[in-house]
Amino acid sequence: MVNMRKVTHRAVGEELSRTVTLPCLFTLRGGGSSSAGLSGGGRHEPPRIKWTKVWGQRGSDGQQREQAVLVAKDNVVKVKKAFQGRVTLPGYHVNRYNASLALKGLRSSDSGLYRCEVVVGINDEQDTVPLEVTGDETVAVWIGVNSGFGRLKREIWIRRRISAAWLAG
Repeated sequence: MVNMRKVTHRAVGEELSRTVTLPCLFTLRGGGSSSAGLSGGGRHEPPRIKWTKVWGQRGSDGQQREQAVLVAKDNVVKVKKAFQGRVTLPGYHVNRYNASLALKGLRSSDSGLYRCEVVVGINDEQDTVPLEVTGDETVAVWIGVNSGFGRLKREIWIRRRISAAWLAG
């Protein structure tokens, strides 16, 4: 049996181009009263972890749009193409019961609800974490005249976050 430490998460907020960690911690319980959580006191098949981004209004079928982020089981972590190079499970390789997701190079399109699902056999648990990406996606361009030499001087000021905005489309 999977036991997830669920809490009502406030929206996790972070600025464009930064890194955020979305929490997901769980334990496993055996058929009896012994806990197999962090102590590893029971025998279980390795849990399967799946992170999904959920967004949009529920349609007539009651469903929202979903996008898989990654799937992990035992020593294998498969990251979906849209998130390759940007997501990791930083605590997972040390502690299989820490499925917290780190997402780097935040884009405005990363905002949304993220679901962590843990499956062991036919048992599963899930928790959700809202993410709100904030920041300024503008580019300021200043063209002026350098009066000392009378030549046109161009300066383009690009905020550090602009690469994230450009990648987000």
